[in-house]
Amino acid sequence: KNFPKLAVGKKHILSWKYTNKTTTGITTPPPRPKTWLASSILTTIFCCLPFGIVGIVYAAQVSANYEAGRYEEAERASRIARNWTIASFLFGGGFYLICLLLYYIFGINLLTLSALTV
Repeated sequence: KNFPKLAVGKKHILSWKYTNKTTTGITTPPPRPKTWLASSILTTIFCCLPFGIVGIVYAAQVSANYEAGRYEEAERASRIARNWTIASFLFGGGFYLICLLLYYIFGINLLTLSALTV
């Protein structure tokens, strides 16, 4: 009876409603969303710098919003950080894959923009 109610929001995403109070009058906060900070930092270093930086910015907002009691904003920042982190990984991985394919198939090195001479 005293659990927070789930509501279906836009795009059928479940979100918490934070109006529920226990019998003692204390509001129970929802679980802290994942921050994605470590993943964002790693993808920034190894995959794609611009996308990773955006992921770091939103990942840093997760804890700040949660501690301030803005739980829905914390969940939103966590989703956005996750999306940018995944985009950074996919873009960086795709770029490295294309570089390898071009190097081994055509002998073109995109990192130095030179072709192998035979």
